[in-house]
Amino acid sequence: MSRKRKSANENNVIEFDDIKELENTFMYITETTKKVKIFFGILLRLDDKSKMAVLLYLFSKLNCNQVNDKNEVNPDLLDGSDDIIIFNLEVIGYDMHTTEAFLEYNVFQYNLKERNKRGYLYIDNGFVIGIKPTLFISLVIAIFEKLSFSEQIDVFAELIIRYDNDTYFDSLEPEVLFVGNRSGFDVAKAINEWKKKNI
Repeated sequence: MSRKRKSANENNVIEFDDIKELENTFMYITETTKKVKIFFGILLRLDDKSKMAVLLYLFSKLNCNQVNDKNEVNPDLLDGSDDIIIFNLEVIGYDMHTTEAFLEYNVFQYNLKERNKRGYLYIDNGFVIGIKPTLFISLVIAIFEKLSFSEQIDVFAELIIRYDNDTYFDSLEPEVLFVGNRSGFDVAKAINEWKKKNI
């Protein structure tokens, strides 16, 4: 019999029997690694406020071209930046401002929910400022940072599907989606096709 592990932050408890449970997390994308499944196994156990914080952090990285094969924080300023493979929504046909518009909408939603509390979020130079990470938000972000470039791209494909089909949040229902006339599955397929050609 396995011992149930528990960890808690201010708002929720994460419970799982063993690491195998996290590795068996249901995923919409099927060609990915155990590390990505573990990432989502932990992420999906967080409360909605924490999930929003992680979403905003990850899409801030995407918006600032920080999801790249060299793991560079500011690849646009480097000499030889043409040698860096950058993943963003432009590579699959979206306008260069799509990610920032997505962030602005979700920052607005976050601030609306938190209007009676301290600590509003805002966007500065394409990055969301003011996220106060709990232990678990920090854990999820640390796991993401250790994923390979290919695995990080898988995370975005899965996030976009879940955000689009309302399976990311438990009770929060986003009213505006950035995928336009494409479903989250269509976007994930385009991401996977780009990944196969470029990595």
